[in-house]
Amino acid sequence: MTHFWVRSATMPDGRYGVSIELGPDRAFTLDRTAALKYAAACCYEATAAEHSAAVLRLFTEKLNIPREEAAAFVRRDLAPDPSTARATAPVRFIAAAGRAKHPCPDAGKTIGLVRIEHDGIEQGWVSPEELRNHATGVLSALAATELDTRLMGALVEVIELDEASARAIVHQLGDFIPGRTVE
Repeated sequence: MTHFWVRSATMPDGRYGVSIELGPDRAFTLDRTAALKYAAACCYEATAAEHSAAVLRLFTEKLNIPREEAAAFVRRDLAPDPSTARATAPVRFIAAAGRAKHPCPDAGKTIGLVRIEHDGIEQGWVSPEELRNHATGVLSALAATELDTRLMGALVEVIELDEASARAIVHQLGDFIPGRTVE
């Protein structure tokens, strides 16, 4: 399983944005518009994975279509929406369906899966539920960025702290909010 960390981070222009970190050496930031598109694309791919698995199961279990034909239909005729790749770049989430392996409780059943690539290199696989949780983390971090920006403004304008002191307080805030860093 691949781990993503999502948090509020300072953007180059001084405002706060969403930072998505994949491991210790890969990160990218998203502004509000990009974060909303990113989260929506994650939800789309999670649902697409479940949908592909359901189509495969329907075709093979109810319609008695051979698995190879059903899988070819899903790959060829239910191709993913290319806009999701643009919305999540440089990460790409690719919906897929496959048979669960042991020791999974669903071993042998067709399930939805999502492959994760970063700059075209496979990073691992997650379940649709894990990808949805990641999308929720992005939306939560987005809310935190907006609240952090408001707090920063109030510390500078109302309390009249200098910008460096105000920013230090905003950065410390994460230590006092349970669950602030979302995986």
